[in-house]
Amino acid sequence: MGAGENFVAVPRVDIDARLEQENVFAEVFGSLSVPEWIELLVRSIDTPSIDGVEFPRFPPPELQSKIHGHFGRHSILEAASFYEFIRSQGLTGPAAPWFGKGHFLDFGAGWGRITRLFMRDFPLRHIVGYEPSNRYCSVARSNNPFVSFLSGGYLPDGMIPDARFDLVTGWSIFSHLSPKSTKAWMGELQRVTRPGAAIVMTTWGKRFLERLQREKALLAAGQEIHWYSKVCLDAAGNLDERAEAYHRGEFVWFTGGGSDLYGEAFISERALRSLLAECAPRLSLTAFDTTSLAQDVFVIRHKG
Repeated sequence: MGAGENFVAVPRVDIDARLEQENVFAEVFGSLSVPEWIELLVRSIDTPSIDGVEFPRFPPPELQSKIHGHFGRHSILEAASFYEFIRSQGLTGPAAPWFGKGHFLDFGAGWGRITRLFMRDFPLRHIVGYEPSNRYCSVARSNNPFVSFLSGGYLPDGMIPDARFDLVTGWSIFSHLSPKSTKAWMGELQRVTRPGAAIVMTTWGKRFLERLQREKALLAAGQEIHWYSKVCLDAAGNLDERAEAYHRGEFVWFTGGGSDLYGEAFISERALRSLLAECAPRLSLTAFDTTSLAQDVFVIRHKG
């Protein structure tokens, strides 16, 4: 295989016979604490076979960085912080009502880094990643044969099974989707979840807007800032007006690429409640946390 941009995903041929078992990860590693499980996943970057169990592989660092800006240990630890938050809410692990039997969807799965954190918590056949990029979906499939990855449209196209999932997660997905796309996907998440299900997602919020305002001032003073901040500032237009709109409870979104689906999204609690009332009335916002993670995180429950 090549590396970076030349990486080609191909089916793995060294399939572990223990795929016939219910869940080899739960059986062998189920007694580990969460920190021990996370460290094991970090270890699997360089040691893909641990205690006789073959772990999912990793794509080249260049491809990981292209999707989320970093790779390796850093990427697993960021995913782990999201996992630990979800576990603290009683939505995965032994405290969850669907532990060991429910269905899990990683929405916007990329190459599958978030998905692997949950491999002890659900039957492997019940774990699904949805990734609209056919390229990244192929990468995810080739690196992790233990679970399923679906590719479909950038807007809902019915690919995801109806009323199937108990827990849906998405890291840094709704921090980019436009109002049009967000409304469509919230309606779709309502369709694909069961009554009582939980949906945990992240978005940009006040903290990133304030960071952009600070970096805009630094740039004006001739100082260097992060390249991604430059991209955002180039697309934002009048940043003070964006911040005022956010504080009024509006859905703030901008893009520099001409897309009406993907850019930078800043969703306040008030904006999210309004959006759910409009397009997904069976979904109810139950938590909106603006401090625990690098992005704002919200928890939605399916009322039935």
